[in-house]
Amino acid sequence: MTEFNLGYLLTAILAVFFLVIGWFTLYGSGIEMSASTSIFAEQLIQMFTIHMGEWSYFFIALAAFATMFSTCMTAHDAIARVGLDTIKVLGNKKTTKWRYEYFIILLAILNFMVIWWAGGQMGTLVALATFVSFVFAPAVGLLNHKVVTQKNMPKESKVPKWLIILSYTGMIFLSLFALYYCSVVLF
Repeated sequence: MTEFNLGYLLTAILAVFFLVIGWFTLYGSGIEMSASTSIFAEQLIQMFTIHMGEWSYFFIALAAFATMFSTCMTAHDAIARVGLDTIKVLGNKKTTKWRYEYFIILLAILNFMVIWWAGGQMGTLVALATFVSFVFAPAVGLLNHKVVTQKNMPKESKVPKWLIILSYTGMIFLSLFALYYCSVVLF
């Protein structure tokens, strides 16, 4: 738990740093970011290069590529593993023939179809990702709540009452926010 809490804390601190860096780099620059993914990436790299100097272009481009690539790989791995475990839990464990490799191939095809559908437009991809995130957040919260409040949970791992109340409060908030978001986007 110490390692998890430390990682969680450092991730939160880094998120704030990235927010501040993005704010100082983008806000007030007068540059309108392109909807095209390739132009957007070039604009982002150029903006950081302007602030840091021409010498940093290669390093910024390499860091941007590594960040996107590792994020995609991590997401594919996590979704494939969770999908496989979900099918095993929901189905008969002995007859499940799904394999990790099938999920990876399925995700690659699905991602290709989404990018093709969006036409490489950054705005469309971001809008889709935002919509899916907000709409499915309450369901993910509910699944998480169900997992940590199971009756067969070991006694030393039982969740305290205040955390259960916080969990319900969070699910209500996520549901209301998802409804609000859908009303703004769809109507």
